[in-house]
Amino acid sequence: MVDAETINGLAALDSATIYEAQGGVGALPIYIRPLFPWMKLCGPAFPVLSCGGDNLMAHAAAAQAGPGDILVIGTGHYLAGGLWGDILTLAAQKRGIAGLLTDGCVRDSNTINEMKFPVFSAGVFMGGTTKKNKGTMNQSIKLGGVMISPGDIIVADSDGAVVVAAEKASDVLKAALAREAEEEEKRRKIESGVSTLDLFNLRPILDA
Repeated sequence: MVDAETINGLAALDSATIYEAQGGVGALPIYIRPLFPWMKLCGPAFPVLSCGGDNLMAHAAAAQAGPGDILVIGTGHYLAGGLWGDILTLAAQKRGIAGLLTDGCVRDSNTINEMKFPVFSAGVFMGGTTKKNKGTMNQSIKLGGVMISPGDIIVADSDGAVVVAAEKASDVLKAALAREAEEEEKRRKIESGVSTLDLFNLRPILDA
């Protein structure tokens, strides 16, 4: 379990910095986007494997996950039905669930926005789903080729979403803070008039 201090530290950084700090791994597919630009997620994953076109497991997870959890629902990138809407959003908020990330679609997007519940999805579609097929809950799943285990940290913002393995979260935070400090130093040098060609030693490449 990742401690609150580490989670809060990661939450203060952007997804791109964290992605680079952990060696360019853990990025979820480009098609997983925030419903609205303000939305951001940072917290422990509660993975769910759901059958495409069915949201039984979404209902089960909304009743099982705890405060601060992020529901991560894999559907096999099923896009022909909205597995999540305003009713499930209300149920999740009542349990203190922090948000949702899915490779499927959701609906009731404007209402979800008004409810201030962060959602990252592959799209929005008005069609509904069935509620009859069991899947898995709070077990490791693979989403977009990335393995996600219970308690791994999800960081998602307008640049995309990245997964940080729970056992590496503290080290990734340290590396990300170091990278952020380096980036700030680069900004300072650019403000003082240094060219990015010199800052990144690019002139020899151009002159070759």
